[in-house]
Amino acid sequence: MEDTEAVSFAEIEAGFGPAVRRIVEGETKFSKVGRLAAGGPAAADVAAADLQQLFLAMTEEVRIIVVKLADRLHNMRTLGAMPPRKQARIAAETLLVFAPLARLLGLYAIKEELEELSFRYSDPEAHKATAALLAGLAADTADGMQQARAALEARLRADPYLASRAASVHVVPLQKSAYWAHRKAAERGMRLEDMADAAALRVAALRVVIEPDPSAAGSTDGDDADAGAALCYHAMGLVHAAWAPLPGAVKDYICTPKTNEYQALHTTVLPFGVSGLLPLEVQIRSAEMHRRSEYGVAAAAWAAPLEAPRAAPFATKGGRGDAAAAAAARAATAAPPTPPSLLAARRNSWLAAIREWQAEFVGSLTAQEFVDCVTGDLLASARVFAFTPAGDVVRLPRGATVVDFAYHVHTDVGNEMIGARVNGAPAPADRPLHNADVVDVVTQSGPPTRLQLATHDAWLKHARTRSARHKLARFLREHGWPPPDEAQARDRVAREARARGRDREAREAADAGATLADPRSAPPPPPHVAWLTVECVDRAGLLADVSAAIAGACANIRSYSGARERGGASAGGLLPASPPSFAMRYEVDLAPGAAAAEALVAAVEAAPGVVGWALGCDLLDEDG
Repeated sequence: MEDTEAVSFAEIEAGFGPAVRRIVEGETKFSKVGRLAAGGPAAADVAAADLQQLFLAMTEEVRIIVVKLADRLHNMRTLGAMPPRKQARIAAETLLVFAPLARLLGLYAIKEELEELSFRYSDPEAHKATAALLAGLAADTADGMQQARAALEARLRADPYLASRAASVHVVPLQKSAYWAHRKAAERGMRLEDMADAAALRVAALRVVIEPDPSAAGSTDGDDADAGAALCYHAMGLVHAAWAPLPGAVKDYICTPKTNEYQALHTTVLPFGVSGLLPLEVQIRSAEMHRRSEYGVAAAAWAAPLEAPRAAPFATKGGRGDAAAAAAARAATAAPPTPPSLLAARRNSWLAAIREWQAEFVGSLTAQEFVDCVTGDLLASARVFAFTPAGDVVRLPRGATVVDFAYHVHTDVGNEMIGARVNGAPAPADRPLHNADVVDVVTQSGPPTRLQLATHDAWLKHARTRSARHKLARFLREHGWPPPDEAQARDRVAREARARGRDREAREAADAGATLADPRSAPPPPPHVAWLTVECVDRAGLLADVSAAIAGACANIRSYSGARERGGASAGGLLPASPPSFAMRYEVDLAPGAAAAEALVAAVEAAPGVVGWALGCDLLDEDG
């Protein structure tokens, strides 16, 4: 549209409907994304603003980014005509933004070509050397790959279960890309000469694609996905029966799909009986899984159908307006698409996150900060996945903590959090998450107390994602935290500490959560390790409630032990012989001073079922 005055947006809407107009407007508005003047902060700000608008536009109409990715791929294919300096800049931008977007949308066919082309132009020498290395490795393993492929095909073909339920089974060798090898080597700290070890890179790989037979005995309409998954698991069993899998090398992306709806089974095996072949990767997927992995969101009827034309089609100078309008009319009157699947809803949760950030951060984040949130928190390739108690998958950058999890689920969940359980056990806010952790966030509704605000203030240093840090800062700012007198005290102590060259004390003063009575005094000492024993009437959920109360009082739990008593006096002698009781002992980090201790015991006393407590700490000598 920016290249002609012959057609208006109104004419596009009249001929093809408002959906097509939205897509064309999106492409036109953001056609200059990434086109920067040479250097300078102003150019960087313009680029960030363009990318911010692109991210926001695609949340309303995902087809905008699909077309944008196709446009970027075409540009990359013709990048050879550009000067080397532009080649390097455009390639770097593609690796930072567009290739990760293709991955999140499940467009692996586009993602891999974008990465390979970007690597070729951003580091030509490394690309040339890596590609030559891979070609040599492929030649060295060619005979073994052929033997492994033939052996696997024969075993799958001879299996009666697959023969009766699969319409087709294909086994094809995989060619790993130069960028893939380069990235793997960088992640593992390997040099180019180290990459010559095919076992380290595992460049040998086979893919099994299985097409279920809808007419097979026991098949019914609507169970194609289940049938495909069953055939994949059966094929995995056949592979492992023939070749021993490497420990820890089995990945089930069918049960736990990736964010972009990618599903497959991955395993790495030792193909005994095959000459000259090192560990072999085998990927197993159904035909539908394969289609989705290659074309992602573009492979499914994901979006609403295009609207029917509202008026006579416009005519362009080329004379092809009638044909184009006819095509749009056919698309508009086609059968409506199937509803989006649960997987698709999970996959596109990051689009909802972008929308939420825009609504929450408008006016408080610069365009560059917004783009940093998207590229750092959502487009990062190193991910960890955890589950909510309901089974929903939450994917975060590697190193994310419980605080990041809570704010990723929803801003209100993070703001109202008073504690958390990970895999059923109480966990501190700074606990890094690992794959398959189940995180249950304990919340408390209502206006935040001074204690809650101080707790959230302390959590700022535990948030690893940019979005969580921005949300925490906004929450504290909206509730006037820290109070003016405390903020001033922190600032004065920090300034005087810096003036004396005590940088460490300055940092501790800036992080301190308690009001300082004497701003001229040295920063407060670190939290003491205290012990806390609690006697309770035994009941379900007791441990979770008491631990949440401790965490809500800004006390970090270091260790825990407990014992259930039946009859007789309890360990602390605080309960009679009956009813059954439970004795708990915690070691906690407690800020010095009576106020912190009073807040802790008040929170514990308020927990249902608590009938007694004792709090103490070891005395410290002059050296601490």
